[in-house]
Amino acid sequence: MLSRDGTIPSEVSVEIVPQLFFTEVGAFEPDDKDTNHSYFTVSDVDSLKEAKIDSSFADNPTHFRNISDYHIRGIDEAIHFPLIVSIETSLPFLVACDFLYQRYTLNAPAKEVATTSTIRPHARQLAHMLNFFYRKRDEFNYLNFKFPIERQRPAYKYWQHLRKEIIDGEMSAATARLHQSTSTSFFKYLQKIELIDPKAELWREETVNVQFNNTLRGKVNKQISRPVQGIKKAKNNTPLSVDYIQDGEPLRPLNDAEQKILVTALTNIAPPWFKYLTLVCLITGARLGTIGTLREKHVENLKKQMASGVPPTPFLNAGYIQSSIQTKHDKTLRIYFPHIAIKYLDRYTSSEVRKKHVKTAEKKGLIFKDKKDQHVFINQQGAHVYWSKFNIHLIKDYIYPQTEAGNCVSNFTSQHLKPAMHLLGYKGDFRFHFSRASFAMNFFKNHYRANMSGLEINNLLERLKELMGHSDIKITQSYLNHYKSDL
Repeated sequence: MLSRDGTIPSEVSVEIVPQLFFTEVGAFEPDDKDTNHSYFTVSDVDSLKEAKIDSSFADNPTHFRNISDYHIRGIDEAIHFPLIVSIETSLPFLVACDFLYQRYTLNAPAKEVATTSTIRPHARQLAHMLNFFYRKRDEFNYLNFKFPIERQRPAYKYWQHLRKEIIDGEMSAATARLHQSTSTSFFKYLQKIELIDPKAELWREETVNVQFNNTLRGKVNKQISRPVQGIKKAKNNTPLSVDYIQDGEPLRPLNDAEQKILVTALTNIAPPWFKYLTLVCLITGARLGTIGTLREKHVENLKKQMASGVPPTPFLNAGYIQSSIQTKHDKTLRIYFPHIAIKYLDRYTSSEVRKKHVKTAEKKGLIFKDKKDQHVFINQQGAHVYWSKFNIHLIKDYIYPQTEAGNCVSNFTSQHLKPAMHLLGYKGDFRFHFSRASFAMNFFKNHYRANMSGLEINNLLERLKELMGHSDIKITQSYLNHYKSDL
């Protein structure tokens, strides 16, 4: 029988819900249509009963969260929620799962809940710690903090284990700090629910002042409490190369010669879906997840705009369910498409090879109620190049793929495109996202002049900020600084 007494059942692993559980979404009251009053339940009651495993824990909905009416995250996020499960029985370790759920709940007005993409790393970090304590179960009880000396307490012992992994080269200091942060939250949660004595001191703490950048308020000072035995940041004596720009991740724009190598490699070895996907991303500056979730109806829309001449540069709205186009963090954006990008989309969409791939996709069940909702980019296996969470509303009995969205793009880039570029003389690393940084450099090459006034430069930056969907003008400014340094 499953219990919440805190006993670690065995070594554990992280599983995503579809591999083990069925997800149900509904309302607290049958007539209640308010999505903010909805819940999801995670349980596979029928399978548990067939295996003659006690299922009393699942007789009622056990995990609740508000479903955002704007983001429509309830169904999608439930299906991809990570669970901590026993390796031996595949049953969830409920205390750990409850901890992850409470991190996921909406607990402050107007504050967005965490997505499962941010919860999954917490789950992996938590599993790492629980497995350490399971291996050490004969030496000490991880719930017992009644020791006057800090180094005898379970948290300290785990943190020393993290330090050893840093020394052995098995973990970076930055990753170890993330593990430590998750462990402190978990122990505080266990003390809150009284699995750890509420009167016990978990560790010694110190209060420090930290400074961080706030989008609205600029630099902000804040006092925080942290363990005295906190793992220190690694000293970084290797600043980011001048060739790279920090935009969520280090990106290196390709110069003209390198872009020619990219296009030549695409022409030589890339299948049509990859070639046209890359070219459209390069021309628009949009992210893979945005161009990868374009539909046939969007191409028709863009063609009509281009034919009418209004607006001069056709665009699509993206980032919400009605648009069917995904964006990073569900941010509402307007994506602009130069005419050449529309011509590429039309050429690929109407090609015989794509029609063949669509038939393969439909045989696999990717049949939309409205055929115009079919993805533009489909690979030779009949899979959507970047699967969309919005499809659960558009395909009957849709099941999310187990692979990460965009995996086939990453694999083709590393296994085929990059080697082909190296044979053509390209030097160094290449990632698909470099196309986005290259778009920004091309934009400045076409629009920036050395004698521009301050107002003209500000207008230019605001235009690129809109095109790339940046939240902070400082990121856009970094692209201009990079461009000017190369002049």
